Amino acid sequence: MQASQINCLTTAMTNYCKATRSMEQVVMFPSLLRDVPMEKPLNPGNECKDLYHLYIKLKTVRINLEHGLIPVEDQEIDGDIKTMTDMDNEGMFYHHFKGLFCILGQLVQESNILTNKYKDLIGNHH
Repeated sequence: MQASQINCLTTAMTNYCKATRSMEQVVMFPSLLRDVPMEKPLNPGNECKDLYHLYIKLKTVRINLEHGLIPVEDQEIDGDIKTMTDMDNEGMFYHHFKGLFCILGQLVQESNILTNKYKDLIGNHH
């Protein structure tokens, strides 16, 4: 992997962590986000029912990303290991690399949207 690719991935991860930390600093009372619907989810498969659940998801992903934690259910090896080994390693790497950038970009946008919505809820429009 080239140094520029590593820096780019590091930058994407740093931007996500910064956006999420900013969200956490602004959102003093996450419970205010309960039952506040998401206006337009960036990810159609988003399972979050409301902004509170989105807040929890974004915060959890940041903590896992910063500390290298993998949820227990994701640590188990999938029974479909043959499909994974049939792909070449480089192809798999770039497939996941591209997906990671896409996901991190969406998570940054979700953090910023949630932060702005919270500011609107408490009347802080700065």
